[in-house]
Amino acid sequence: MPDLIDPAHSPQPAAQLEVSPKKPRSDVKVTTLQNMKEKGIPVAALSIYDYPFARTAAKAGVDVIIVGDSLGMTVLGYGNTLPVTMDEMIVFASAAVRGAGPVFTVGDMPLGAYQASNEDAVRNAVRFIKEAKCAAVKCEASMKLLPRFEAIANAEVLVMGHLGLNPQKIHEMGGHRIQGKTVESTMELLKTAKALEHAGAFAILLEGVTEEVAGIIHHELKIPVYGIGSGRFTDGQLLIGHDPIDFYDWGTRPVPKYIKHYQSDVGNKTAGQVILDVFSQYVKEVKERKFPFPENVHHIDMEAFKSSQEGRGEDTADILKLMAKLPGDV
Repeated sequence: MPDLIDPAHSPQPAAQLEVSPKKPRSDVKVTTLQNMKEKGIPVAALSIYDYPFARTAAKAGVDVIIVGDSLGMTVLGYGNTLPVTMDEMIVFASAAVRGAGPVFTVGDMPLGAYQASNEDAVRNAVRFIKEAKCAAVKCEASMKLLPRFEAIANAEVLVMGHLGLNPQKIHEMGGHRIQGKTVESTMELLKTAKALEHAGAFAILLEGVTEEVAGIIHHELKIPVYGIGSGRFTDGQLLIGHDPIDFYDWGTRPVPKYIKHYQSDVGNKTAGQVILDVFSQYVKEVKERKFPFPENVHHIDMEAFKSSQEGRGEDTADILKLMAKLPGDV
């Protein structure tokens, strides 16, 4: 029997008529991040170390992935980040980049990769770009290491400065201590942040810094300033990817207050769908400026702060003036 329907006018399934393909997400570039700062759009970032988690973070709408040397603790089971090697970082960064798609991916320079010389710094930074296909690198920062940042930037590699609580200097710092509690600490952080901007850093990451001091640094810099455990007055938030899904065993140590363990209405969902839900909820709360919540924030003890001036009255007055410019409520 002949076909009574003209193939050219055959009916299409309703789903094909009503649903258009989802528009692919544009690549997040350094210009994207700068534009987001200028427009006041918060950046949602996660530290991710492999292909499947990077794919999930990208689906959740994360803007930035930092492949941190924190993988030494979260993935490799070390007690801290110090043993992590450059070769290990390249392996994990390569995997994460393959899953990240359009997300801006940053490779974290481990201890020993940049401290000894400018040549080491440039060579290892280039490895992240050339071998792992990262968009940028991150280095823990201090005034002593400023020449390393200048060298990397002069080699035309994007470099992010990491200030505040520096895990690679836990012995020097006497442990994981919140920074920006004293006048001296605040002035040093602000001075170093401005120097990093001048040296060519494209962004700053503040870790474990009091909210008020993080807000001052954000206000004083033109480049993006992101925070992990550094309050709400920044251009975006970072969490270790394992923390919102409660996938890291803190043992007998208290879970840091800046971490939120997200919940999911599991139902019939797979483990992968639950992780996607958690990452998506985190992104949504960052974009809506809900996370971090007040209970996740470290504040300055103002009485202790003022008493820490020790002859630095002028510095204290300047800092208090800068604090007065911060929003009274978030």
